[in-house]
Amino acid sequence: RILNALFLYFSVNGEPQLDQPAQVNNEYKRQFIYAAKLHWPYRNYTISLSSAPIPVSANVIYSTIFNAVLILAILLAMAFIVLVLSNFNWGRKG
Repeated sequence: RILNALFLYFSVNGEPQLDQPAQVNNEYKRQFIYAAKLHWPYRNYTISLSSAPIPVSANVIYSTIFNAVLILAILLAMAFIVLVLSNFNWGRKG
């Protein structure tokens, strides 16, 4: 009986592989997706589906910063345009 065992399923050259590592690498920290309890004769067993998280690369960080700066520039440009148009004399004499 294997309790709380982690099995890794992956494909190598089109062939399915099933592995049960003794120690789990940090790359395989689980993200819970789905779980189901089994019925008789496997009453105390549960099948769960989980996945590894997507690693955050430097490109993700750079693009997030770029997008934040771009949105800030757009908002500042809009505020500037509103400020200029509100001070513009639209044919009023005075």
